[in-house]
Amino acid sequence: MPAAPMRVALVGLDSFYFAQTLAARLRSMPEVVPAGCCTAGASDADIAANCGETPEAFASRHGLALHRDLDALLAAESPRAAVVATRPSRAGPIAAALAARGVHVYLVKPAVLEPADAAALRAAALGAGACVAAGLTARLQPCVAAAARRVHAGEIGRPVALRIAHQHGHLSSWAPGCWYRDPAEGGPAVFLGWYVVDLARWLTGSPLEELRGAAARLVDLGSPFPDFYKAVGRTASGALVALELHFGVRYPWPSFEIEVIGETGAVTASDQAWAGRFSAAGAMHPLAPPGPDLETAELRDWLAACAEPGRRPLFGVDDLVATVRGCRMLREATGG
Repeated sequence: MPAAPMRVALVGLDSFYFAQTLAARLRSMPEVVPAGCCTAGASDADIAANCGETPEAFASRHGLALHRDLDALLAAESPRAAVVATRPSRAGPIAAALAARGVHVYLVKPAVLEPADAAALRAAALGAGACVAAGLTARLQPCVAAAARRVHAGEIGRPVALRIAHQHGHLSSWAPGCWYRDPAEGGPAVFLGWYVVDLARWLTGSPLEELRGAAARLVDLGSPFPDFYKAVGRTASGALVALELHFGVRYPWPSFEIEVIGETGAVTASDQAWAGRFSAAGAMHPLAPPGPDLETAELRDWLAACAEPGRRPLFGVDDLVATVRGCRMLREATGG
């Protein structure tokens, strides 16, 4: 018998892009019953700057009851799960409070800012049996997933050297008041480093052990952050890694390039526009068909793990702890 739909609340509302996007995704999923939304202490101004409208307008748009206090939300809506979409410096205590009460939690990337918050969240989740996951990740990007299947199947032997590059447009095109512009939230080394740090660990099966690097503001001169980051180091398994973040380019979509060298072979992958394209009717199009709806796919994976005790989500709480630690290393290595 199919599992009953799960009551899922949306908490935070002040996460640029994700609050609106995931509210819409949840509303469209038959396995979800929306269970209200909550500002959880975020100001109306911060919410408007990040999701483009007041809390009342947001709740009305998505057909959600609006709550200002986490306890009020839990009492009124009785959610089994919650999506936490707020700035990373606030997300840890909110997520830990939910997990400690047995509420399953999905955090939008980059989840939490500090390794101590990640560890506290893990302890709360394990203590109450809550399933914690986070995303988006790059793991389901078609080119990444195809390369990872080869690596994880052992087709190239043990990974010994990796290069992972991610470009994500440029900050000057993002909303002026969004928290991504706030240095106190960690900057690109955290909210973009999230992708490359996780891929280094996922592809090698080993966490980052050390990093050295540099960062500079070279193109997006109005940004408060560097727009290019380069770091090299190694994982605990001894594999050498090179991580690159490009945040000052004008390509129209985010993309990845990865190269994994193994003891017996190698695999490279790219979803850059020049990897395949065609023009028609005066417009340029990617040659390959679009990949899956990543937001929905990762939410569905988490919900399945919530409903099936013992099932691990694609990116669970241990992945979160390791990735937050790695992003801290990247910040320190690059001064970014």
